[in-house]
Amino acid sequence: MLSEDSPRQKAVGYYVLNSLSPFEEDVLHEFKAHTNLCEEELPSNSWITGTAKRSRKAISRNINGFLNTGLGGTVHLGITDEGFVKGLRLTQYTRDHLVAALDDLMSRYSPPVEAHRYKINFVPVVESETTQEQRAAIVRYNSERDSDLERRQKEHLLRQPHYCWCHKDEVAQVNMGIIPAICVAEIIIKEWDPNDARNSYPVGKLRMHPIHQSEKGETFFRRTAYVTPCNGEELKLMSRQLVRARFEERIKKLKEKKAELLKEISAGLS
Repeated sequence: MLSEDSPRQKAVGYYVLNSLSPFEEDVLHEFKAHTNLCEEELPSNSWITGTAKRSRKAISRNINGFLNTGLGGTVHLGITDEGFVKGLRLTQYTRDHLVAALDDLMSRYSPPVEAHRYKINFVPVVESETTQEQRAAIVRYNSERDSDLERRQKEHLLRQPHYCWCHKDEVAQVNMGIIPAICVAEIIIKEWDPNDARNSYPVGKLRMHPIHQSEKGETFFRRTAYVTPCNGEELKLMSRQLVRARFEERIKKLKEKKAELLKEISAGLS
């Protein structure tokens, strides 16, 4: 186990097991050591005895917060709150499950989140003792080659905390000594692009990004390294601030363009 003074790994296309992440939790990065995307997936033992609170929160809150800032962001699954890389052991089938669960979650938002606005990457995790040659081989590894195409078409059990068939299959493989590769699953919410023709929900003449409610009808915003829920009045205030910021950005660009034109005119007259 590395100490908190351990140097941060540089971003090189893979993560190093037990190292500090190359990122810190901030307005664009969130760490989670589990894969429970929605509240229905949270295990029953996550309830704190004698309270109505859970020791674990669904990842949906963080995804919703990244969407509603318009800046996007990445949830790194397999990294602890302290920033240490632990990774997830996922077969191709459990990777497919996570992709299906994310697509399902995005379809439950209001308005639904379109597929071009998010993606999920599975980034390999290597051990610190491995050579560069071994790391290159790990990065090149394609888990799809070790899977059955017909089985990949099998429906997954979503919105529940129990094992799906793919998780049971993973346990069976481990019991036979077949250990899945370790990875960090990166759920990437892309920055809002007002000019993307695929957008169905641009807001107003400024084509602002939509504000999404989660599958529970809640609205979150990202604040540096945490998310905060917003009620109706707070949403109105936030919307005004976003519109003001967009207008200020446009005014700044117009002033810059005006200055350039005046400079060109001045040069032409001299």
